[in-house]
Amino acid sequence: MKKLIIALILITALTGCSKEDNSISFNQKNYEFSHQTDKGYDVYTNDNHELEIIINEDGFVLSTEIDEDIYIVAGTTAKYQITKNGSTITFSGTDQETTGTESVDWNDDIIPIIEKLTK
Repeated sequence: MKKLIIALILITALTGCSKEDNSISFNQKNYEFSHQTDKGYDVYTNDNHELEIIINEDGFVLSTEIDEDIYIVAGTTAKYQITKNGSTITFSGTDQETTGTESVDWNDDIIPIIEKLTK
C-alpha cells in the first residue's frame, strides 16, 4: 500500500512539474503548454505548430511535424532514437555517441527538455 501511495505522489509530482513553467525551447523556438490529450501526451504549441511529449517510467516519446516530415523521438535521456517518417535516422543520448544516417539541428534540445519536464 505504501508503494502505491508513493507511486501516486511521484506521478502527481512529475505531471505537475511538466506544466509548472508552461514553456520549453525546441528548434530555436519557445513552445507554450496547450493541453493534455486523452492518451496523456502534453501538447506544446508555437504559432499553430505542435510538439507532443509523454514521459513515463519507461522513458519518453516526443513527436512533431517539421517541413511535412513526422519525427518521433523515443527512449531515455541515456539512449534514444529519432525516426523520420517511420525510418530511424539517429541514435543519441548521454550514454551514447550520436550516430545515424541523418542529423537534425534540434537534437541538442531533447535532453534539456526531458530533464526540465522530469524535475
